[in-house]
Amino acid sequence: MDILSTVKSKMLEYESWYGKFGEYTKEKTQSTKRWLDCLAQNKIPFNGGATEVSYKSFKDIDFRGPEINNQEWRAQLNRFFWLEPIAWEYERTKDKRLAQIARETIEAWLDYRSYDGTETNASVWATTGDNTLSTSIRLGQFNRRGWWGAVPYLNDSGYFGEAFVKRMLDSTEQQLRFMKNDITPIGNWRISQLDTMFFTGLCLPDLQEYLDFAVHNINETFQTQVHADGSHEEHTAGYHDWMKNVFTRYCYVQKARPDLGFDIDPYLTGKMWNYSLYMYAPDMKRTGLNDSGRWYEHADEVVTKQGYEEFVNQRSEFLKDFNLDQLEEFKTDDKPSAYFDKAGQFFLKDGWDRSSTMFVFDATLWGGGHCHRARNAVNMYYNGKMLLIDPGTLNYERSDPFCHYGRSTQSHNTLSPEDMSQTVNDATVEKYYEDDRISFIHCDYTGGYEGKGKSLAGSHRRTFLWVKGLGAIVHDGVICYGGESKFASKWQSMPGEMISLPEKQEVHTCFDDANVFIKAYHTNVPVTQNIYCGSKDPYGGWVSYKGVGLRGGEPAPMLSFETEDATSRFEIGQWIMPYQKEKPEVEISFKQYQTSKTVEITYQDQKVIFSSSRIKGMERGRLAQIAQAGDIYCDGKSALLIFLGDRLTYAYAEECKNLTYKGKTIFKKDKWGEHTFSE
Repeated sequence: MDILSTVKSKMLEYESWYGKFGEYTKEKTQSTKRWLDCLAQNKIPFNGGATEVSYKSFKDIDFRGPEINNQEWRAQLNRFFWLEPIAWEYERTKDKRLAQIARETIEAWLDYRSYDGTETNASVWATTGDNTLSTSIRLGQFNRRGWWGAVPYLNDSGYFGEAFVKRMLDSTEQQLRFMKNDITPIGNWRISQLDTMFFTGLCLPDLQEYLDFAVHNINETFQTQVHADGSHEEHTAGYHDWMKNVFTRYCYVQKARPDLGFDIDPYLTGKMWNYSLYMYAPDMKRTGLNDSGRWYEHADEVVTKQGYEEFVNQRSEFLKDFNLDQLEEFKTDDKPSAYFDKAGQFFLKDGWDRSSTMFVFDATLWGGGHCHRARNAVNMYYNGKMLLIDPGTLNYERSDPFCHYGRSTQSHNTLSPEDMSQTVNDATVEKYYEDDRISFIHCDYTGGYEGKGKSLAGSHRRTFLWVKGLGAIVHDGVICYGGESKFASKWQSMPGEMISLPEKQEVHTCFDDANVFIKAYHTNVPVTQNIYCGSKDPYGGWVSYKGVGLRGGEPAPMLSFETEDATSRFEIGQWIMPYQKEKPEVEISFKQYQTSKTVEITYQDQKVIFSSSRIKGMERGRLAQIAQAGDIYCDGKSALLIFLGDRLTYAYAEECKNLTYKGKTIFKKDKWGEHTFSE
């Protein structure tokens, strides 16, 4: 049997170990069709097809990518993504022109590149635009075909004779040595490199060294990169899904072939599935946190109703296959909300169906370069649409201002000083409470700010209270130490119209059946209300909508409540309310008492009263009590009352013994604690 036939046989055997997990859909998706249409015209697409680079011949490809000044173009050019659709289509049609393109592009790369053993990732990147991540993708993996996952399917074309395959093998050994000598210590790069070493070591001859190295280090990497709550260390949804799929595959491999030496914990892998389940919005698209993918052009093509059903079925099958399905932590039907404390991320839902409401509270613990400086950001999904969003990955090209802006504090739904971003210090979750009526979070960011050659010591404290079925209170306080700045509270929407009513300090969107209403009900200093949409001076109102990490931004309205003058202390209260078609008419009053602040919100026959005593310097002690606040008396830190007409339907109090309203006792307890009343 020739080498390519042997490789194909080993791939198919390996795939049989984990069944449908990792199988490939060979349907002619829009993306596959775009590749094939471009290749037929001697073109390679970039940026989701927005840009196409033409070649006189594929033999003429310059893999340094001089045609486009974007590091992602250079990286993708070296990854050979076109081989996978070529293999699919050739298997169906036996069109030898496709095999010829595969041969010409691989040969062009081989003519251009070789290794002498002294290369480092940094030196290769600087001179060629290639790197060890691109190397791993180029050679192939079981989820990305690359050279060795595609070429065996072209074996009968006549373009891959013994001499050429031997040349590919020699280069492959050089590339594997390059990766092993400078393997990345952390993150998805390391896992991708190891996955390729396992793939090639298993399927190609005389590479046992790399197979053994891969298995040992995959075990170690699983232990160090996957947290106890199931989140991956980079704390970025898209990369988490990739890592979840890799380790799921290895769970099945170790079950089928224990002799290979894998030690991947199915229980912890199951928790990775839990993270994905909660991280997805109710439409089963990613919520878009950090360098994540929600806003790319073909999201609807990839994540459909069938995709949701497939995900749920695969999760259920995995849990059953590894005897996890009866464990309480995997029974999620009546628990739509979750807090992943090792990631610092809250995914809060009031149900699982597409029409549900979801808030995401971003207290992400720094997980490296794919994280954004977005502590205390709040994003919102409602009735099939993400309305308040993380802008996503605007550009990976570091010379592009969009690259910096997309990761900056200013582009997210949080509060920041003018032209400055949070540092990489983490936030601290001081309080989290969840039941079927409310979600309550209090989070402190104390790491200060930096930007444009300066820094500012300061802290941002955000209290978030979602009354399910109604809306959310977002109350902010920021303090600067040793300096002043202008501050802004930002709210980034989807592309579409946003109506501003500055005299009422409120805005609302204008979509057909899912909208958001935002109103500032209190500020301690005067603010102006601005909407930015596609602005570059200053940057504001951009989202990654049609090309993740490649094209820059798409204009989309961003609300900004901005202080008129520089200040050392800024406080703002905001009401966030989803609705379908008719803009809600809401009455809001705010009062400050000696030791507390109280907001009262009335909408139709519903009334919400929230009082909080979280005062700087007193928040951890018993002195931090509401005491008497209008009609409320409470010896705790926070109190919430919900009325339908004049009838109290729900009450919550934090760290209290006693709660009364208009002299009527709601709680009278013997011990300090958290108490609720529900009708």
